Amino acid sequence: MHEILEYYGGLPKLKLIVQSFRKTILSTLEVKHFLFTPNFDKLYADQVNYIHYVFPRSDREYKEPIRQTSSDDYKIPTWQYDQVVQILQKILRDEFGVLENDIVRMSAHILELVEESRAQSDDMNSHIWKPADVSLLNIKKFYETNGHVSKLDYDANEVKIVDGLSFPISAKIIPRDKVLQLNAISTHDAGLPKEEVNEIAELLSQKFSRLTIETTLNGKNASIIARHNLPYENYVPKRLFLRLTKKFAEAFVEVHDYYKAQSAKIISEGLNIRREKNNLIIEQNKKSDIYKQSPLELIKDLKDNRVDEMLVLALFENQYNVALDILHTDVNRYLCKVKDKTYSYEFHQLKSLLINKIEKKLSER
Repeated sequence: MHEILEYYGGLPKLKLIVQSFRKTILSTLEVKHFLFTPNFDKLYADQVNYIHYVFPRSDREYKEPIRQTSSDDYKIPTWQYDQVVQILQKILRDEFGVLENDIVRMSAHILELVEESRAQSDDMNSHIWKPADVSLLNIKKFYETNGHVSKLDYDANEVKIVDGLSFPISAKIIPRDKVLQLNAISTHDAGLPKEEVNEIAELLSQKFSRLTIETTLNGKNASIIARHNLPYENYVPKRLFLRLTKKFAEAFVEVHDYYKAQSAKIISEGLNIRREKNNLIIEQNKKSDIYKQSPLELIKDLKDNRVDEMLVLALFENQYNVALDILHTDVNRYLCKVKDKTYSYEFHQLKSLLINKIEKKLSER
């Protein structure tokens, strides 16, 4: 949401969106009760303060209709909520020029926080923690009240949720930064050195962009860990915190399963992980389809220095089935090892070799 919001003007633009949305809802007879309370100041403050407490949806979820996320006590009839969604999306499209791909993401995020504002309007104290309320004991009690088995780890300053979620996670308090940090660590021992686990972590971060994936040492073994930071200096919305916890655990299940599959592949196939990461870089390039349809266009752009360095490296590695290491000097050099011999290239040499490879394939068609 941060990246999308910044693209369209940041918080000042968000403020205008919320103003227009509330004004339109209150002037629409069928749904005016949806925002009769809270007032604008509360709506906008919650959008800013709780922006981190809405976990990004998956691509599959974004293709589905936006549904209410609040408890039954605060839900309105489905046909009315659908009208609310349509109003917000029309405002985003017509008044603020938001692109179609971003409209669903922005509207889903904004509405989830609007529903939180509506819930808090009735009884604020029952729905939030003040910063002083954020403690290991309160967190443990909160999870247990909601059906999760939890354990305190005072040394790590965290609560471990060992049962009741899709995957065991922990909630760690970082007092200095006033941050609640959710962590999920893979239990799979891939038997790989840290460098190769780093490769998988980079691929996972690109493929599962909802999560921040890092490499961690679990004893002597390297593994992957996902983190999600939640600032609590402006209160903690308990309902959103619980919902985000569940979504975070569910998202890591998919990452964990993929990690197990890919770590097995890297043992048997060597360069497979790097190739998949390269494929993502290639696919995400704006001219990817053009280059596929017309390799001559790619050759022309390579000769005219119009191809990004990372794309050149990705294409080179895939075409030659090698792994490149970058030697950072005044003029970077690119190293690849084939059997027992190491080759060193400058960037212009990489491009030249890549062009030759592509031209050779074209001539063989």
